[in-house]
Amino acid sequence: MPFSALYVKLVKGKQLPGATVVTTCRPNVVQSVAGLKFDRKVEIMGFTTRESSGDYLMGNVGFSYRIEETLYQAGSLAKTGIEEMRHLFDSTEVKGMENCGLFNCMPDIKVSPFRLKSHFCFIHLTLQELLAAREIAKMEPSDLGNFITSNASDPKWHSGDPVCCRPALWQGK
Repeated sequence: MPFSALYVKLVKGKQLPGATVVTTCRPNVVQSVAGLKFDRKVEIMGFTTRESSGDYLMGNVGFSYRIEETLYQAGSLAKTGIEEMRHLFDSTEVKGMENCGLFNCMPDIKVSPFRLKSHFCFIHLTLQELLAAREIAKMEPSDLGNFITSNASDPKWHSGDPVCCRPALWQGK
């Protein structure tokens, strides 16, 4: 089946009914999907040839700094989580990032008869992996080489490792 036919069947719900389909495209090809009905459409604005990212950032330095700081903190937490094979983080670990859109608040866990503890996870395992990879990519070349050499055979660093399906990880054990 050609990709275009599969794509149309996915969007129309004829293939994998109930699945969420996320479509991204460049503005110059949006007409190719214009005839399809989507539940939600979002336009992410970029820069035209007359604008530059530098001009934008100069006017939004404070905003940009907060985003970069949040991505740094989330990336560090993501990498630590994968190193420790954890996908559940307590509220102290995500402090200041609770409402940034990168985390889901999980149901509270009862830690004693009268005390509950809030826990969070990344909105998707792929996002945790991406942010961890971003942190790894920032390493110095010699450190990166050592990291790759020492972790190449460790399955927790392989994409698609089903650690998210291991109940002990989600139960904080």
